Amino acid sequence: QDFRENWLELLNKVLKKEGRFLFFMDENQDIFETFKGVPNHRSITKCHLEENCRNTKIIIEKLRETLPDATMIPMEGTPNGQPILNINFTENNEQITQLDKQIKNLLDKGIRPNQIIILTNNTPDSSSLKGIKTLGEKKLISTYDREYGRDTNCIAQTTINVFKGLEADIIFILDAQNISNKNNFYTQASRAKQLLYIFTQTK
Repeated sequence: QDFRENWLELLNKVLKKEGRFLFFMDENQDIFETFKGVPNHRSITKCHLEENCRNTKIIIEKLRETLPDATMIPMEGTPNGQPILNINFTENNEQITQLDKQIKNLLDKGIRPNQIIILTNNTPDSSSLKGIKTLGEKKLISTYDREYGRDTNCIAQTTINVFKGLEADIIFILDAQNISNKNNFYTQASRAKQLLYIFTQTK
């Protein structure tokens, strides 16, 4: 399900006339509205994902809370996981202070910097992390490609538009109040394999 419409156009050109598309998908994560670009004349089989193989049970419950129609169940042996940490703030400097504190705590417990991804919900020009060089005493880098984790001693920030289809042990969602819709939040939260932190500005 993690593809772009122009990929479908290319596949449609090379697929034989009797060919068909087979999609493995969680439609709740179709934040790019990819399926609108599926050629209508093709035979299409949609295989809905029934088991969640990534998230802990606690994170899965959060996903169900976000989208009650989400039907995926935990895979057998899925751990309960640790509680989701919801952090409210009024000013951005509070968000940054708490983010720095939480990351430092994780690193002190032996978590590697490249196990952490920060998902921002602002434009690069107005990013809440603009001007921030370090977090948890580690260099902060922006990654706008899909090969994060190459620099194992840095903390990476990115957006869901880039990170869609990928995962990390620990996800920090910043400025959750700016997330446009529930499907987008669902997709961001579902990137977290073990720990999820949600930062929300309150008035």
